[in-house]
Amino acid sequence: MNFQICAGSSTAQELDGISYDDWREVATLAKRLREAEAHPEQGRWIWLRVALTAGGVRLERAYDHLPVWWAGTPEGLWLRDLASEMEQRAPAWRPRWTDLLDPGVAWEEI
Repeated sequence: MNFQICAGSSTAQELDGISYDDWREVATLAKRLREAEAHPEQGRWIWLRVALTAGGVRLERAYDHLPVWWAGTPEGLWLRDLASEMEQRAPAWRPRWTDLLDPGVAWEEI
């Protein structure tokens, strides 16, 4: 699971000062949300964006692709974790690129 906290366009405060304890609390809540929303066949989301605005909170999820709103690279996502997530899904709900997660393919020299 990867998550991002960002300020929405009408945020009431800046997020630069968010404390470590606040990050841990958000991470814990995100994990609980991910498990609560998990589907036995379709799986769980991999990416979560939490946008804080003056009017509330907006959640955006991505299940099987790197979302365009993700800032940076997917460095925190390990192939084995992603492969494990895909293995838990029913075959009909696995993306076509799932076979590329096989270590024999993922690390093959081209």
